[in-house]
Amino acid sequence: MAIAVVYYLRRCFTNVIEMKIVIYFSSAVKKLIYFAVAVIISSLILFINMDYFHENNTIPGNSSVNSVPGDAKPSVAGTTRAKLAIIIDDFGQNRNGVAEMLSIKRNLTMAVMPFLTYTRTDAQTAHKNKHEVIVHLPMESYKGEPAWVGPRPIITTMKDFEIKKLVTDAFNDVPFAAGANIHMGTKAGGDQRVISDVLDVIKGRNLYFVDSRTGNTPVARNIAKKKKIICYENDVFIDGKDQSLDYMKNQLKAACEIAQKTGKAVAIGHVGAEGGKITAQAINEMLSYFDSKNIQLVFVSELGK
Repeated sequence: MAIAVVYYLRRCFTNVIEMKIVIYFSSAVKKLIYFAVAVIISSLILFINMDYFHENNTIPGNSSVNSVPGDAKPSVAGTTRAKLAIIIDDFGQNRNGVAEMLSIKRNLTMAVMPFLTYTRTDAQTAHKNKHEVIVHLPMESYKGEPAWVGPRPIITTMKDFEIKKLVTDAFNDVPFAAGANIHMGTKAGGDQRVISDVLDVIKGRNLYFVDSRTGNTPVARNIAKKKKIICYENDVFIDGKDQSLDYMKNQLKAACEIAQKTGKAVAIGHVGAEGGKITAQAINEMLSYFDSKNIQLVFVSELGK
């Protein structure tokens, strides 16, 4: 009898041990399966994220991959507003449209000619009204009356040190200047030596340059690239050729189309004889159009931001 009881108890103990082993291994297998599933899911998430970053040329924590200062990427609908910088030339002399232009409550860049009666006054007022100021550099042209160029223009026969001295004097005469563009200049604006001298002064002041593209052979952008200077080119003249309101508004629409396609655009208008009050009126009447097209009016210095 004792032997039978011992045998029975031994059998029960053995069964219990076997059940625990089965339960233990079953639990271990489950944990192993859960771990494997977690690894697979994590790998899929990492793969998807890396593929997204590759497709969008971005790296987490670095939003400027493949970007160059001054070169804004095209806008994407619903994410980034296209940028339009409007430059208004010829401040400092003729008063036609000056007050109207300075009173526009949007970001405009005012190009002020140096060495004139109203040079400093116009620059100071533009700055006070929260507009950006640049120097409107007078440069030699193939055509036009010499008086149109203004006092102390840059001439292609000047020596290098004379050009640099003249550009330096011009910046000293126009307060708050953030950069420069070309006044007339169909000849000097296409001369590589002249433009190189101009850009040397601008680089020394850590400013930007806008090639107004008044001539057929613009050279500033290529030279500026080599010198690592921020340089933009004019895309559209708002006025000058035709001074009717409808023409100017159509030109502004053309500038908007360029901005929508490329992410940014530059348009140039004038105070004085080439535009004045009509140009100011055209800009004012187009403000709601800019908003409807998701176009942001910016200073030239903001184009690359």
